Amino acid sequence: MTPSPTTAELIETLREAMIDADNGQLLHANQITAIEQAIAFLQHQAPEVERLRGALNDVCDTIGYLRRMAEERGSKLDGAQAYALCLDPQFIRSIARKALETETAP
Repeated sequence: MTPSPTTAELIETLREAMIDADNGQLLHANQITAIEQAIAFLQHQAPEVERLRGALNDVCDTIGYLRRMAEERGSKLDGAQAYALCLDPQFIRSIARKALETETAP
């Protein structure tokens, strides 16, 4: 059984495959395998990327995040308190840290 290529090796093989395809050459079996591995890797990473993108949106739109949290709890958003939290760097960091500490299930 051959070991899986490193990310750098996979990227290099993909780069070579793109050049070959651009030049009208047929792809080699290892290039096709690299493409398949890259697709599988990206499909596996997609949920994590979307989760982190959502967390980044929560950091950028803290009011929206607070509004969503209030709705999930069935309560109303207190405007003054929400505004104060939006100005609190510790609170905003806590949103980011929570996202970084949580991983999606495989």
